[in-house]
Amino acid sequence: MFTTPISDGYFGFTNAVPSSTIVWHGGATDHTPNDIGGYMFFANADPNPGQFYKGIVDNLCIGQRYEFSAYLANVVGLFGLAKPNVLFEIRTATSDNTLLALISSGDIPEYSSMTWTQYGISFVATNTSVILLMISTTANGAGNDMAIDDIAFRACSNASSGVCSTG
Repeated sequence: MFTTPISDGYFGFTNAVPSSTIVWHGGATDHTPNDIGGYMFFANADPNPGQFYKGIVDNLCIGQRYEFSAYLANVVGLFGLAKPNVLFEIRTATSDNTLLALISSGDIPEYSSMTWTQYGISFVATNTSVILLMISTTANGAGNDMAIDDIAFRACSNASSGVCSTG
């Protein structure tokens, strides 16, 4: 666990939210049930909107539906500060990076204790490789702090069902 504050624009992997500022849910742990000592991605997001996660997935089946999801939490308590807002984008891993799908989390609300919510997006593969992006769209350094856990990518049962497998 961090013993000093994480400055705006920085991130880390931690077992618990740092207690270094009174506005954060100090000591709150990751989302994964029964994962004693598990890690989460902690971001004191940059005051300027921008990408903070990028993953590339290869060997997809063209025409198959897939889902990209993550659990997000606003680590700021009830202080009325800027709320994180995350844009999920799926792009082809080609020279033109064609946008396949996008969705916004909307403002991730503050709670009196850290509350995890799953956000995600599904898409049909048009290429065998895709780029998965998470982009902060909040333009403010006062607040806009979040935790991310259980990032998942999975195949759905068929292209039209929208029901995805868990493994």
